[in-house]
This record gives sequence, structure tokens and C-alpha cells, in this order.
Amino acid sequence: MIVAMTGFDHFKLLAPIYDKVISNGNFDRLIGLADIPFDGYVLDLGGGTGRVALSFNKISKNIEIVDITLGMLKVARKKGLNAICANGELLPFPGDFFSRILIIDALHHIKNQKQVTMEIWRVLQPGGFLIIVEPFYDHLSGKMIRVMEKVLLMGSKFLTDDSILALFDNLSSGIQVVHEKGNSLLKIRK
Repeated sequence: MIVAMTGFDHFKLLAPIYDKVISNGNFDRLIGLADIPFDGYVLDLGGGTGRVALSFNKISKNIEIVDITLGMLKVARKKGLNAICANGELLPFPGDFFSRILIIDALHHIKNQKQVTMEIWRVLQPGGFLIIVEPFYDHLSGKMIRVMEKVLLMGSKFLTDDSILALFDNLSSGIQVVHEKGNSLLKIRK
């Protein structure tokens, strides 16, 4: 994935301590949205250290983490996870390969969100789900995260729910949006 940073790689610096600083959280709701069990592969795009993939790994061993930050992927590999360094705009997978794609707290770090949308749609199987979790734009915690990442010069590009859904205009008619604990959870069926 192309990260919209201003020359400084925040995630390279954060990689060794990321799992200690960022809550691993309870991903039961997320797993429920993914309609477990299912056959096929899961892509965790922008999956970094694998904190989310680790929860899914208990259910399915067919999980691929794709991120552009080598330091984060090194942590994921130490956990025994499949981790690939690749750009989200040109994924190294055939079309219709994944039955589930996760983008958890990563969409706002993608510079060319529309191009990545088209690429993930290419590798998502018909009938599969894309699950996006982002800070809820209008919630106080979402506002605080936007301010914090702006102060840290992370170059993040946060979107409202409607703006995220607009990325999928004419691609899907099966979209579910849930707000929970300051996050927007979007489930988009291909």
C-alpha cells in the first residue's frame, strides 16, 4: 500500500513497540462480520504486525498480510504469519483470489485510495466480503485521531462513511455500516 507520509516512516519507528502501544482489542465483532466459517483466503491489507490477522489465524490458516513497511512485517513473521511486502495498488495475486479482505485502521494511510479500491476489488472473489474499519469521522475519538495524526505529520487522509462508500459506487449493492466504539465498520459484498 502506498502510505501518505511526508518523508518520515512513522511505522518503521513504531514497529518494535506497535503491539504494546496499540490495543489488540477484541475482534469478535469483526470475525462475526466476516461470516465465519468460510472457504478460501483472507487478505489483511495494511496488516502491519499482524495484530488482526492473528485473531483470524485461529479460524483460517489461509491469511496473507500485505503491507509496505518491512519493520511491521518482520514482527508479523515472528508471529508465524504470512507477510508480504507489496504495494496495495498492484497486488501480487491473481483475480478473484480472496474470499475476505480486511482493511483495519489502514485506509486513511493509503495515498491513492481509489486505485487501491479497484485493485482489491480485482482480487476479491464474487460473493466475497471486504471489511473496512476506520475511526468514525464524526465521533470524538475520530476527531482526536485526526488531530493527532496531523500533528505527527503522518499525511493521513481520513474519509467519512459516505466518502468510503463512494469509492465503491457501481461496484456493490450489498453494503452494511455499523458504528461501534468510535469506529465505522463497513462490510461490502462483491
